[in-house]
Amino acid sequence: MTSSEDACDLSATEAPSGTLRFDVSNTGTQVTEFYLLDADGLAIKGEVENVGPQATRQLVLNLPAGDYTTACKPGMTGEGIRAGFTVTDSGEDVEVSADEQALVEQALTSYATYVRDQSDQLLVKTQEFVDLYESGDDDAARELYPRARVHWERIETVAESFGDLDPKMDLREADLEPGQEWTGWHRIEKDLWPERAEDYTPLTGAERREYAQDLLANTEKLDARIQELDFTVDQIANGSRGLLEEVATGKVTGEEEYWSRTDLYDFSANVDGARVGFEGVEPILETKDPELAAELEERFADLESLLDQQRVGEDGFVSYDELSDDEVKELGGGLAAGGYVAARESSAGSAGSAGQVAPSYPFRGERQAGITTPAQDRLHFAAFDVTTDDREALVDLLRRWTEAADRMTQGLDAGPIGAVGGATNLPPDDTGEAIGLSPGGLTITFGLGPGLFRDAEGRDRFGLADRRPEALRELPHFPGDALDPARSGGDLCVQACAQDPQVAVHAIRNLARIGFGTVAVRWSQLGFGRTSTTSTAQETPRNLFGFKDGTANVKAEETTALDDHVWVGEG
Repeated sequence: MTSSEDACDLSATEAPSGTLRFDVSNTGTQVTEFYLLDADGLAIKGEVENVGPQATRQLVLNLPAGDYTTACKPGMTGEGIRAGFTVTDSGEDVEVSADEQALVEQALTSYATYVRDQSDQLLVKTQEFVDLYESGDDDAARELYPRARVHWERIETVAESFGDLDPKMDLREADLEPGQEWTGWHRIEKDLWPERAEDYTPLTGAERREYAQDLLANTEKLDARIQELDFTVDQIANGSRGLLEEVATGKVTGEEEYWSRTDLYDFSANVDGARVGFEGVEPILETKDPELAAELEERFADLESLLDQQRVGEDGFVSYDELSDDEVKELGGGLAAGGYVAARESSAGSAGSAGQVAPSYPFRGERQAGITTPAQDRLHFAAFDVTTDDREALVDLLRRWTEAADRMTQGLDAGPIGAVGGATNLPPDDTGEAIGLSPGGLTITFGLGPGLFRDAEGRDRFGLADRRPEALRELPHFPGDALDPARSGGDLCVQACAQDPQVAVHAIRNLARIGFGTVAVRWSQLGFGRTSTTSTAQETPRNLFGFKDGTANVKAEETTALDDHVWVGEG
């Protein structure tokens, strides 16, 4: 789905039932949102919020056959640009075992209970807050304000699904439209903490009562609606991801609680809600992807550890103004990483057949991809010189390259913050050329040159000399050779292959950026037009000379020949 200033264009208006992925790209200049609603356009099935200009976000849902409505909201206002969307019957039933069905039912029941409980507590705390505020006990009202709001923040993605109530209860002054009345929590927040306002006139007693009672009435409406809600596993998983993205793109910058500077309370509550959602579906996820479940558990533990460093007393936090730039950056990075892993959770947690998505090949596995993988059409090859003698620096680079390659082959940004998805005061960790593009069948293959084991001067810089395979050595001189030393050799080489040239270039560019200070590009080469095959399923095409070369190459299906001639054996 591509959202511009005045259009919402879908690449298709029909898809088969099962697991569907919506790639939401914003080509406009305003922040946008994307919603999938039921046929009458009232109930939200899934949503992606805060998609910044030139950014791309994903929404993964497991959808049965039926009619739906899509909506995108440039500027995040109004009813949005709407269109019909049809999910046809794929003919493939979603097989769910009795044991898994029991896990699903338990997760749904537990999460619904949690949301209702938080809504109940929000209503109670809001009543207490309103009483204090109306009576003029401002010190007590300030003390309760962030502690009451945590119940909203823990279920924020649920509360926001009620589009008529959310702007009345949680709208910030900076987001007001011309002529729009400002009500809710943040209107009262400014009255309690007017220090950052210029020429502010305090509300009168009558005005205080008006705004307070309006907030209480809307909270009562919200609570009544939430008590009747049911949830799906997709909604829980996407809700967890949404809570982490909410705080990573807004609260970590101090924009939410602009007047009170109590952002860390909201921050912690969003993480709480995301963690509860994850814990509900964790038993299901463990049956599908135990490694991902363990990684999510680790990410939440890391976030809790970062937050614990900012706690004051039993349930308090320092003011946002007391955070250093490094602490804000660390929190933002932790949230972005958690959001990335949670996005994988929403994909892994969905059952059913996958929708039509671009091909992708996993980076991790017994063998590197890009060797027996079906040959792609485009290539970017780069050789690097290692510019340091520090073994630990080289190890760290290879580790960071591994993480980036793993992400990019999935169609994700090179780093967890991404090109445009992080906070405004944090640097991006992706150059952005692949925004809006699919994985494109990207494979990234790493190679080691003989100079890494022992350089031209015979030095064993990294303690690897005794690990060099016997066959890995400089090629001898051949008659007629006129090689340019600057365009041959190299300590490390990287081959990025894809069906899209921009995807391949993006991969090499980001690996070179990550390696700055440890490696330097020695030479690189672009390639186009597949002229060979790696599988019997592919036909060898003619090259630019009109010939067919490589028809007798070893193929992926010839496992014995691969073991004999391609793969390095033990020892």
